[in-house]
Amino acid sequence: MFYKDTDSEIIIDKKEHDADFKKVWIIAHDPNNNTGHLKIIVNDQNTWNLIRVNERYFASYEKKASYTKMHDTKTPYYLKQIVFPNNPDHVPLR
Repeated sequence: MFYKDTDSEIIIDKKEHDADFKKVWIIAHDPNNNTGHLKIIVNDQNTWNLIRVNERYFASYEKKASYTKMHDTKTPYYLKQIVFPNNPDHVPLR
């Protein structure tokens, strides 16, 4: 298993969930890099509820995958922490 950690600014494009809200995730992009849209799994539904579409955040997220799936764009990231960038105290949502 390989890990890829990323800390970057992201803009939330969509919030999505499965049919019974057991799995929630965000679709975001990094305005400073041309990485395309990223699917980021949010493990805490309360955090997901606080995230707003079209808002800019600073986030830490990681990808856990085998070597062959690490570069696959369909392999999701997992949210570790998310913070409003203009938050003077840098208090995370999670």
